[in-house]
Amino acid sequence: MIPKMKNLRVAAPEKYSSEDDIKICDTWITGLLWWYQVHNVTGSTKYSVRVDLCGTTLKGTTSAWYSDEVEAWNWPNGHWVFKDLVCTMYKRFIHEVMAQNAAVKFDHTLYSKLKGALAFYNDLKQYPGHMVISPDKYSMKNKFLKGLPIDMIDHLLKTRWVTTKHTPFKVILKEVKAMECSTQSFNLYKKEQQSCPSNNDMEQSGDNNNTDLPTQTC
Repeated sequence: MIPKMKNLRVAAPEKYSSEDDIKICDTWITGLLWWYQVHNVTGSTKYSVRVDLCGTTLKGTTSAWYSDEVEAWNWPNGHWVFKDLVCTMYKRFIHEVMAQNAAVKFDHTLYSKLKGALAFYNDLKQYPGHMVISPDKYSMKNKFLKGLPIDMIDHLLKTRWVTTKHTPFKVILKEVKAMECSTQSFNLYKKEQQSCPSNNDMEQSGDNNNTDLPTQTC
């Protein structure tokens, strides 16, 4: 338990029910590990406790599988460790096609001018962990740069001397975000200029107003 917070109670993660979805499965595992951490269910002396508590966060098909495979008295493994339990469940309920889908989604991720470079970067980052073979740093940078608009790529290569091989990813992202901010500022300035009347228009308007004034007579 967290020091000085002994009365803290954190709800268990939402129960996992065998959805063939890597993101749902990963969210469940992350929530379960966080739950263990908060309640101090950690360390080598609590292997069996973690396995037992894991069973309480399952429902449907996974709960039935847990009863048949983990709690069965004649299970050949004899003794379960939490790591082995999670790996076995992953192989049992998450199919290889999901990993293939992650690779396809990674390849089809596109830059959106509305969302910006940071959203594009975050979209790319969510898929490699679910792929059979994750792309290396060079491939990630190459995918990111090639996904940007051509005018942005041209500026990065010719003006900022950015290269896939030598420029760190954080520097590339910083340069792209700076370009976006500059472009947004320019577009905002341009819009304001278009909405404001020019000096000539104001002078012409003033002349017209003067001609409309009544002529005073003595």
